[in-house]
This record gives sequence, C-alpha cells and structure tokens, in this order.
Amino acid sequence: MSSLEFRFDQENTFCISQYDTAVGEERWAKMLARSRAINLPMTRWRASGGVPIYQFAGGLNPGQIGCAQSHISIWKKIVDSDIDYALILEDDAMFDRKWRSRLAWLPWQVQDGEWDAIFLNVSEPCVPKHKWVKAEEQYLTGGYIISRRGAANVLSMFDGCFFSSDWMTRCLQTRGHSYTYFPWLIVQEGKESTIGSGFVDDHLKVVRCLDEINYALDSYV
Repeated sequence: MSSLEFRFDQENTFCISQYDTAVGEERWAKMLARSRAINLPMTRWRASGGVPIYQFAGGLNPGQIGCAQSHISIWKKIVDSDIDYALILEDDAMFDRKWRSRLAWLPWQVQDGEWDAIFLNVSEPCVPKHKWVKAEEQYLTGGYIISRRGAANVLSMFDGCFFSSDWMTRCLQTRGHSYTYFPWLIVQEGKESTIGSGFVDDHLKVVRCLDEINYALDSYV
C-alpha cells in the first residue's frame, strides 16, 4: 500500500473500548457521538484486561499491559486479515474539526511508498507547524493510522517480548517511515481513559502547547 490517501469505514477504523462497566459504556457513547459529528464510522474493539496474554518486559503495570495488548491485537488483525491500513483510536480521542482536510494535505507533502504509520496524536509539538513531518521520539497512541507493513514491522521488532504501546510505536518511528503534524489532529480528552492511558499531565501539556500557538482547545470535538 503506497498511497497516502485514506478512506475510513467500520472495516478499518477501530476504537479500543472497555466493555461491561459504566465508565466504559459512557466513554463509548461519547465516541459514538463524535463518530456521528465527524461522519467517521468505527468499530468498537474490546479492550484487553491487564492479565498478560503475551510475553512482556518487566516493569509494566496492569494498565500498561492491558493498553498494549489492545493495540497488539489490532496490529495482528491488520496483518492476519490483510487490511491495507487502519485508524486506531483510544476511547478518549477528540478530533480537530479540520482533521480531514489536513490529512488530505499528506500526499502533497510526503512521498513515501513504504510508510509505516501516521500519528495524529503525539507527545511533542513538531516544527514547522501546519506541515507533515517525520515523527521522531514521539509517544502517545490516542489516534494513529498504521499500514499493514507498519503493523508487521512493529510486531516483528518486538516478537517474543512486548513493551508499552507508545514505546513500541516510538521505536517503529526509528525506521524513518512515520509522520505527524502540529497542531495535532487528535488530542485526548483529559479525563481518565478506561484502557490505562495517562491523562492529567498529558492534557495539561496539550493545553499549554496549543496556547503557545494561539490554537483553541475548542477546535476539537
């Protein structure tokens, strides 16, 4: 898959969501409302629990393990089902109201027939702003597009011993075929996610970084 033009539907758009809890159902209802607001069909993907079903490096807490296992299971789905690319979301993703038009700039600014991932939500601002650039040393996995090649690559890199989800995607970036954009196309809501992501410090940083470029948080839905 070499094209950087995207079409999303329920076959390739997955939102990781916790089932069978009041908080999980509340968060999924909010994601459905966003789905309708931005015309983005999505499939609810059952979040993994914190009991390891894969081999993990030491030092991870149950929340990190559960979050990582949820992402890993989707990467495996992409590879096993031969999906060209997929949009993976956590259950607190908020979209820039102009995210589609800014994503449409990507093929004009980047030519990469071997792209691995497009990060819509990362930990650091990038320069220059309002331009797609290579993602380097970036964390967070609130929203990203990953190609079949990228999913296979990250699974291969950590075959036999997995780490936290955003450490693995950060390592995928070292291949030089991942891209991102600032102001971010997705930010996380700033309330506790049901799948183990950090949220308070991340959200304060988001607000500060957007304020520095006079970009309003209410640009996101």
